[in-house]
Amino acid sequence: MMKIAYILTFFMLVSCAFVNLEPIGVEIAADGPGGALLSAYSPVKIRFDTEMVKPDVESVVSAKSIQGNTEVDRRWEANTLVLTPVQGWSPGVVYTVSLAGVIRAVDGREERVAQYASFRYGSAADIPFVVSFYPPDGAKTGVHEKDGAFVTLYFSQPMDTYSVEDAFTINGFSEKMYHWNEEKTTVTVTNKKNIAPFETYGWTLDAAAKSAAGFSLAKTISAQWTSDAETLKPHVLRVYPVKKKESEHGFAWIETGSPIEAGFGYGEAVKIEFTKKMDVSSLENIVRFEPSLSGRIEVINREAVVFIPERDPVIDTYYTMTISGEAKDENGIMMGEDYLARFKPDMLYLDMLSITVLGKSVVNGGTVTITLDVAEAKADIAVTFNQPFLTENQIDAISQIKLSKLFPADAPVPVLMSADWTQDKMLNQIWSNLSDTDTHDHPHYYQCVVPGGQNGVTNGRGAYLKEDIVFYINVTLQ
Repeated sequence: MMKIAYILTFFMLVSCAFVNLEPIGVEIAADGPGGALLSAYSPVKIRFDTEMVKPDVESVVSAKSIQGNTEVDRRWEANTLVLTPVQGWSPGVVYTVSLAGVIRAVDGREERVAQYASFRYGSAADIPFVVSFYPPDGAKTGVHEKDGAFVTLYFSQPMDTYSVEDAFTINGFSEKMYHWNEEKTTVTVTNKKNIAPFETYGWTLDAAAKSAAGFSLAKTISAQWTSDAETLKPHVLRVYPVKKKESEHGFAWIETGSPIEAGFGYGEAVKIEFTKKMDVSSLENIVRFEPSLSGRIEVINREAVVFIPERDPVIDTYYTMTISGEAKDENGIMMGEDYLARFKPDMLYLDMLSITVLGKSVVNGGTVTITLDVAEAKADIAVTFNQPFLTENQIDAISQIKLSKLFPADAPVPVLMSADWTQDKMLNQIWSNLSDTDTHDHPHYYQCVVPGGQNGVTNGRGAYLKEDIVFYINVTLQ
């Protein structure tokens, strides 16, 4: 019996020598740069270092987000399980792919695993989308508009031009060409020949179009229009802020890059583009604002005008801009409906960056104590603003800032000796007569007021202090 036991033990040891005891290698990763999900249908791959029993693996794989389970298609590429979302990954949502349970390799190894990896298909800000397009869906147009350009797309961010052009299809454009702006945010599609009248044209931009950063379009988008514009009413195509800049041809109105909803600021105007050539005489008084903001119309061409305000809008005030529906096209057809845009000016309040008295800092509402020689009782006050002042408004600010005595009642009245500006932002004032021989034996208290509000200190560029700046000076004499 002992001999048989030794033989059995020998064979068991020999058998154990061929058993692979190494753990199964597993890696969960997305195939984009840095493990990111580049598109709505980017796959997540679970790679194994050996051939697996596939049903066992698939039964313990899941994809979840805060929205719940995510349905995914499963397929194998050699030893790699490829997961693809059935309805696409949602932008900005974090997904967690898990491999949790017992898995088996074909070579007989069995292992309990619990591995997790999280991925995000960009943030909401990463995903490009079409902000607007022309012609509007269902519109009626002529056949000669915009020199044959019948489709213009405005994107939310710079795009990969090649992927956009590959993803764009349109019927009836046999000789189409693409024209991009410098920022790659706007593309205009032209056809060398005018399109036919009384025809319906349609286009589609597939979600395969990518931004310059490599993220796919939020969704496929399409529209169509009909080339029958004889009875089509004109309407407003775009409204946006512009700034006048010098060019080789004189002066030109340049788009600021902000939408009208973000408002316009100092020295800016509003450009209005129409879908048709307009009767210029009907455009003279088509713009009004509530609250009132007067200005004039400058005609750029028969499809665009610029409204130039006579004064800057008021900070922190909501305006409603109305473009009258009485504007007419060159055939006398009126828009019929008013176009409304609501915005708040893109302007900041004037503010204090610092206040010093004889080099000592003081805050709004605060008190600073200084010691002066009774023989020469004068003090330097320096106020630094967050925005520069125009020359005329620098002079006004000097006269508006007041230093007055608080007590004692018989304290001398301060006198402004001199004032000057440094780099258009810092006002330096020297005040004298802060003492006299009769009252020098006890402290004097003074109040300095920099007036706020629309009637207070302003920089000439539409900015003013939201409220008065007030601080106090305690003068002791030696």
